[in-house]
Amino acid sequence: MINKIIKNRGGLHNRVTRQIKLQPFSLKECEELVNKQKLMLDRNQILNYYMIFGGVPSYWKSLDKSKGSPQNIDNLFFNLNTTLKKDEFAKIYNSLFKHSEKYILLVIALKEKRMGLARNEIFKR
Repeated sequence: MINKIIKNRGGLHNRVTRQIKLQPFSLKECEELVNKQKLMLDRNQILNYYMIFGGVPSYWKSLDKSKGSPQNIDNLFFNLNTTLKKDEFAKIYNSLFKHSEKYILLVIALKEKRMGLARNEIFKR
């Protein structure tokens, strides 16, 4: 969109009404969202969810207050009708890194070894 419209030399060049800087929620903001949703989570549970979801509000809104953490995580990641689709991982890495393939391969290599990998083992893979 930036290249096709804003930086384009045509009639739509630089036609921006307003710019917003969209940032993920902080841990405090996630806690406020949890309280607003009346999820009844303690701070340790909120921190655990934050380590899983980061500050992405749409993931937090997917939590079901009638279920515990293990059930919510199972539903969000492993259920056939999950909110977080199986290609979500690749989409996130593609949006974060210009050459995401290397990073994806690194994460997959680390996932396959229970105790992690030494630096030289990572280079081999």
